[in-house]
Amino acid sequence: MIKDLNELRDTLENLEYQKKKYAKLSHELSSKREQQGKAKKSLEKENRDVEKIEGLSFAFFMATLLNNRSEKLEKEELEALEAKHLYDAISYEVQALNEEIMSLDTAIAKEASIKAAYQEAYDRKKKELSAQSVALWEKIRLLDIDLSKKSVELKEIREAEIACSQTLDSIHIATKELSDAKAFGAWDMLGGGLVATMAKRSHMDRAQNAINDVNYKLKRLKKELSDINENISLEINIDNYLSFADYFFDGIFVDMMVQNKINESQAKVVSLKNDMEAMHKYLKNMHVEVETEKIRLKNEMDQVILKDF
Repeated sequence: MIKDLNELRDTLENLEYQKKKYAKLSHELSSKREQQGKAKKSLEKENRDVEKIEGLSFAFFMATLLNNRSEKLEKEELEALEAKHLYDAISYEVQALNEEIMSLDTAIAKEASIKAAYQEAYDRKKKELSAQSVALWEKIRLLDIDLSKKSVELKEIREAEIACSQTLDSIHIATKELSDAKAFGAWDMLGGGLVATMAKRSHMDRAQNAINDVNYKLKRLKKELSDINENISLEINIDNYLSFADYFFDGIFVDMMVQNKINESQAKVVSLKNDMEAMHKYLKNMHVEVETEKIRLKNEMDQVILKDF
C-alpha cells in the first residue's frame, strides 16, 4: 500500500511540475508570437515579396542579394537581410516552444484520475495507521513532507541537467558547422570559385541555424536554473552568450571579415562549451547528493512502517 501511495505521489509531483512548466512555456509562447508578428511586419516593410522570402534559406537569400550588388549591399538591402535574420530566429523559437507545449498536453490530461486514485489510497492508509498509532502516522507524515521536498528538488535538478546536456549537443553541431564554414572560407579566399563560395555559405547557414538552437536552449537552461536558484550558486553568466548569434551575423559580406567573424564565433562557442561542461558536472554531483538523501528518507520511512507492522 505504501509503495502504491509513493508511486502515485511521485506521479502527482511530476504532473505538478509539468503544469508549472506548461504555464511558463505558454506565457513565453504568447510573447514570442507577438515578437514574431512585429518581425514579420518589419520584414514585409523591407521587402514586399515576403511570401517568397519566407521560403528561402538565409544563405540563399543572402546570395540573391549579393548577386545584385557583388560584395556591397545598399542600406535598404542590408536592412532586409537583418529583418530576415531576426524573423527566422524568432520563428525557430516559436516552433520549438510549440513542440514542447504539445509534448506536455497528454500527461497533464491524466491529472484528475491520478489525483482521485492518490486521495483514495492516502485516506485508506491514514485510517489504517491512525487506528494503530497516531504518533506513527505523524512520524510518517513528516517524513513524507521531507521526501516530497527532495523529490521536487531532484526533479528540478534533473530538468536543468537535461537542458545543459541538450545545450551541449547543439554546441557540438554549431562547432562542426563553423569549422566547415571556416575551411571552405579559406578555400574561397584562395580562389576556390563558386563551389567554395556556395559551400561556405551553406555551412554558414547551417551554423546560423545551430546557433539559433544554442541560443534557444541557453534560454531554456537559464529558466531551469532559476528553479533551483536557492540551492546552488554558479559563477557562469549565461547572459554573456545570448547575443552572439547577432555578433556572428555582422560583416558577413566581405570574405576576410567573414573569416574573422567565424573565428570569433568559434572562440565564443569553445568558451561556452567549457562553461557548459563544468556546469553539467556540477549538476551531476548535486543530482547524486540529493538522490542519496531521498533514498535515505525512503529507507527511514520503510523502517518505521516495517518495525510496527
